[in-house]
Amino acid sequence: MVHWVGLESNPAVFSDYIHKLGVSPEWMFTDVFGFDPELLIMIPQPCKAFIFLYTITKKAEELRKSEEEALKDQPRPTEPFWIKQTIGNACGTIAIIHSLGNLAKSGQISLSDGIFKTYLENVKDLSPEKAGEKLEASEDFANCHAAISTSSGNQTSAPTATEKLQDHFIAFVEVNGTLYEFDGRKNRAISHGPTCSDTFTADAAAVCQKFIKQDPTGKNFAAMALCKD
Repeated sequence: MVHWVGLESNPAVFSDYIHKLGVSPEWMFTDVFGFDPELLIMIPQPCKAFIFLYTITKKAEELRKSEEEALKDQPRPTEPFWIKQTIGNACGTIAIIHSLGNLAKSGQISLSDGIFKTYLENVKDLSPEKAGEKLEASEDFANCHAAISTSSGNQTSAPTATEKLQDHFIAFVEVNGTLYEFDGRKNRAISHGPTCSDTFTADAAAVCQKFIKQDPTGKNFAAMALCKD
């Protein structure tokens, strides 16, 4: 398996990344300081995506496998744009791709010409697995990720590409009135019920809280919100 250097959970780094991928500087990531209502109102609006970080523990893996077993006979949802992660430690980039890919597909975010817009065009008719392989084969994307993961904006030393990281990024985005969880390690986008622009922040926060309550052994929980300045 190809491995990339893992990304730091840092809104400034993630914002720099999406701007390099062709998103207008008016869009940026901001810290989510907590999931209680009085903290959620601090998040600028409109808020269009959450990126959530959690630790892959034994309990988290048990929950993932149980969920996959429960859904194995159900067809994959076809409305969301979802790709399979085939690159080690690339979950931060995968979360960004899921966020921007779905928002661009629905016309909520515009992309300038560049590697990401080209990537989306090249994978629009591919399976999630083939789309993941296409990302793995993209030298331009690998170089962009590498530059971001080792940039001066990071506040910690970058890990090595071969280091097995236990922290994992996933994304939450509204697609046609449904709140979806996007995790490249899973076998599909996961529906978490109805949502809309007015309730997205609270709805996504509630799912993040559920993750935390389900796995009290986890340690490094964090979230960022994609917002328009």
